[in-house]
Amino acid sequence: MGLGITLMLRSRVGAFPYDSVIHYIQTIINIPEIDFGITSIFVGALITLINFFLIKNKKVFLSITLLLGFGYILKFWHYVIPNNIYQETYYLNLLISLTGITITSVGIAMIIQLNDFPLSPTEVTLIYFKEKFKKTFYAKLFIETILIIIALILASFVKDFEQITLISIISIPISSMIVHAFDQLINKFFKLETSYN
Repeated sequence: MGLGITLMLRSRVGAFPYDSVIHYIQTIINIPEIDFGITSIFVGALITLINFFLIKNKKVFLSITLLLGFGYILKFWHYVIPNNIYQETYYLNLLISLTGITITSVGIAMIIQLNDFPLSPTEVTLIYFKEKFKKTFYAKLFIETILIIIALILASFVKDFEQITLISIISIPISSMIVHAFDQLINKFFKLETSYN
């Protein structure tokens, strides 16, 4: 998933709304030592608190373990994938971004199915809303729409819309469909159920 997120950010054609939110918060903070991975940890900790208030189960705090590891995985991929992966050809950048969307979406679908593995804060939120909406697609769509609104507000604040573009908006239903399809596929073959209630 870290690779997919990094590919989307480096392609500069737009990122997932959550990653755009992190990008803009990092831009607002503007402290070199607080990079994308560290900002991701801080934002994830805030989402963990929100999850606790929504779900009222201490089990949500297990997501902090994954959050810490994933923050450093993001740091790794940001180090490995150079900033200059961006090409002057829009279609090549679009292909890089779509590859990132697919990698990340498949990763999300796999992770939300693992009962014995801590989930990231956003995946805990996804499972919570999946139980409310009864479909992964609608839950993911709802969460991503809220995040894109937050990202647009932050982008307006910093006057930089590089990471929140039409691709970001298109990634919402694409990602929702991919996560839903792989969630259904994994459920069909492995009969797994994940719940935080």
